[in-house]
Amino acid sequence: MLRLEGPDFNNVCAGIVNGQLEMNPALADLDRRLNKALQRAIDEGRIRLEEFIVPDFDPMKK
Repeated sequence: MLRLEGPDFNNVCAGIVNGQLEMNPALADLDRRLNKALQRAIDEGRIRLEEFIVPDFDPMKK
């Protein structure tokens, strides 16, 4: 699992819905923090990015 600093996805979404957070800055901050947590997990050897890659995946094909 990722060790995310700050509010998680559910809390960010709740903050957006109830008007406590502005959507674009809140999602940009969440994205930055998730990427930082992912990189930290990779650097610590807790996650191998290769395990999440689906060979020959094309999101444009059904």
